Amino acid sequence: MLVFALAAAALAMGGAAAQAQRADGTYPVVLACDAAGGAGPVRASGTATIGAGRGSYEIRIGSGRETGRGTLGGGKLSLAGKGPGYEARYAGDVSGRGGFLTGVQTGAGGKSFRRACQFILGDG
Repeated sequence: MLVFALAAAALAMGGAAAQAQRADGTYPVVLACDAAGGAGPVRASGTATIGAGRGSYEIRIGSGRETGRGTLGGGKLSLAGKGPGYEARYAGDVSGRGGFLTGVQTGAGGKSFRRACQFILGDG
């Protein structure tokens, strides 16, 4: 019985590691955010890289850029970043084809707004 339990635990841990490895790579990103509090809607593109349980991204927004980083665990990617006048947080499931994350951008540096966003990674 103990051997079976250890084998099941090893398979579960291996499955999570394999899922994280399948997500490793560089992906195109599309960011789409609602208009809110005087800030217009956003639709921008960039790239994201996932590897060794970590993620980073860069998105060009107008004449500025949003950059961030985060962690990957159990097939879920969590990112935190900053752009011109705001902070951002996104989270969602990823696989070897990409992922679909949701999150928010919140005004910073005297700007007051909060808008919902979708962060589409690769094929989503």
